[in-house]
Amino acid sequence: MEFTELMEMVSTRDSDATDFEHDIELATPNTHTAYFSGERDPNDPILALIVDDSEADRVLLQHYINQTGEAIHVIQSRDLEDAFEQLSQQPIDIVLLDYLLPEGVLGPEHIPEIRSVARNRHLPIVVLTGYGDERKAADAFKDGASDYLSKNDISPGSIYRSISNALDKANLERQVEHNRAVIMQTNRKLRQQNAQIRSFYQTVSHELKSPLAGAKEFTSLVLDGIGGDINEKQETWLKYANQCWDTLNKLIDDLLDSAAIENGKLRIEPEYSDVDDIARQCLRRYQITAKRKDIELSYQCTAKNTKLMCDPLRIEQLMSNLLSNAIKATPEGGSIAFNLESDASGKMMSIAVKDTGCGIPKDKLLDVFEKFHQLDSEAGTGGKQPGMGLGLFLCKTIVELHGGEIVVRSEPGKGSEFRAMLPVKPTNEVTE
Repeated sequence: MEFTELMEMVSTRDSDATDFEHDIELATPNTHTAYFSGERDPNDPILALIVDDSEADRVLLQHYINQTGEAIHVIQSRDLEDAFEQLSQQPIDIVLLDYLLPEGVLGPEHIPEIRSVARNRHLPIVVLTGYGDERKAADAFKDGASDYLSKNDISPGSIYRSISNALDKANLERQVEHNRAVIMQTNRKLRQQNAQIRSFYQTVSHELKSPLAGAKEFTSLVLDGIGGDINEKQETWLKYANQCWDTLNKLIDDLLDSAAIENGKLRIEPEYSDVDDIARQCLRRYQITAKRKDIELSYQCTAKNTKLMCDPLRIEQLMSNLLSNAIKATPEGGSIAFNLESDASGKMMSIAVKDTGCGIPKDKLLDVFEKFHQLDSEAGTGGKQPGMGLGLFLCKTIVELHGGEIVVRSEPGKGSEFRAMLPVKPTNEVTE
């Protein structure tokens, strides 16, 4: 194409400028350059590199870029060799790449290399195609092209939209990559902090166990009269002290078990056990605590078979946590029903604890088994229940390790029922 023919083509397309100006006003009502700002200084011109072996096409394209009124500085290259030199010397912001370059070189195939030379893997690249090449240009997206334009449809408006969209897309990709890096770094820090926290409370827990055991031992010696006779009031106080040692010991054990769960080291040691015997032992221990609050604690066993392949110490821990929570939540004068039941098939055994306490709101039921979640007891003792919020978390873990399921039903102001359902026969989960 002769240069004079090119200029005639430019003059026939200049009529698009009026419509283009209207598009600009709709897109950016304040200033033209604001749309291209992105991560750039608004005062810096955008560096656009046109790579096309046709001088006429390069001149035409630059003419329409100038028509946009944007602060865009255009650099022209007739082949990839010159383009690579320009990319290595200047911070190019966008590349407009001809689909078919000299000697049959396909431009889109060089997109990764272009970005590598520019040291910018998010460099926006718009592929320019001849008439009827849109299908091929669509394939260029697979090579990483940001957009494509047919040379026969290029106008100030279309080139403006293509450049602005490509720059915005590149800025978005950079922002996403930055956010991903920040998230990964934050996750690494959180993992380190979690490891430090686990190490801290494991160390503290172990360090507390020894003096706690010593304190309880000496209290027991005094209760047994080893150090001399004690009066009734002293005996009562010492029994309270022993209960406090037991409570503190249970909290430490909960911390250690919680750490074992996080590390995947909590294991059960199943053996055939009589769950009714375990339940009655727990009942005797908690009847004293319930009586102190004038709470009626009843027990009933209707299970067809109370023999269960389970870890007796973990089942005792499960029952203790359920009974302890029920007593905390139940006000004076209330009642707690502790039941051992079988389902209709006899294949499942249920450990159920039902209280007449404050109850749990419906929107909180899904949270009660979460770690460190503390139940409110506004209808009972008021505010948060004492403890660290590990009891029900441990209950859920223990039940699941036995291949069972624990559920809760509750109504605010009327009480709650926690039901742990365990398989009577051995399961793969139990024997692992």
